Amino acid sequence: MQTTKTTLVIELALGVALGPGCSHATTKAGPQLAGMRPSPRETPLAASKPSAQDVAGNQGANEHAVYFLLDSAQIAEHDRLALQAVARVAQGSRIRIEGNCDERGTTEYNLALGDRRAHAAAMYLEQLGVAATRIDYVSYGSERPKDPGHDDAAWAKNRRDDIFVR
Repeated sequence: MQTTKTTLVIELALGVALGPGCSHATTKAGPQLAGMRPSPRETPLAASKPSAQDVAGNQGANEHAVYFLLDSAQIAEHDRLALQAVARVAQGSRIRIEGNCDERGTTEYNLALGDRRAHAAAMYLEQLGVAATRIDYVSYGSERPKDPGHDDAAWAKNRRDDIFVR
């Protein structure tokens, strides 16, 4: 009987501790996710696309990046053009997409968001004619930041898919 009570207490504690971490950013639970919505002044272009200088210094010829707004897996129009270029360059090559997030949010939330971002890019590439068998994708959540800073500029660089053509 004691084992059953102990198990129940542990399950309840884990449910309370882990439950809010998986909730959406707009819920009241999970204060670590509060404030994750973009401000009304934040424009999609400014929020989702770091400068060309920031990006070019970190990418090789077969590396590409797609950037996202806060708490979003929607691909912006300018990034659709970048994915179209990837589809043209890939001709028969394998493509690896790595979904990334900024440091805000729980580990579980960021892994799921990174997965949705990578999946969105993979689906768009498939719409462009790239065979699904040539596309691999993975989420790293917030584990691989491009910029180690803790401000809006750094977070904008970290909300991305890194795309490698091999």
